[in-house]
Amino acid sequence: MAWNWVTEGIITNPGANAVLADTGQLIGSERVFLILLWDDVAGFETILQWRDADNLTNKRSQILSAPLALSSKLVVRFKPLLNERVRILNRTALVGNVQASIFHS
Repeated sequence: MAWNWVTEGIITNPGANAVLADTGQLIGSERVFLILLWDDVAGFETILQWRDADNLTNKRSQILSAPLALSSKLVVRFKPLLNERVRILNRTALVGNVQASIFHS
């Protein structure tokens, strides 16, 4: 199984709703998603979004957080339709460094 990895890398002082990782448009097939979060600041919360094919609305969303200076991991499996996407946004503006990655099969 080949894995794709998407991330914006380490972001310093991200604003609210900054995109931290985005798969781009996906083909319609069942996938496994591995979500990794890291930070060096307290209060790091993200929003995991499953977006529609037009990238206008969320089909589902979930708030995720990572403990200070530790990594947080989540594995989910579902079947996005053609051109849908998964992305991670920063929930609130922060002073510090954060990173989010999406690995998907």
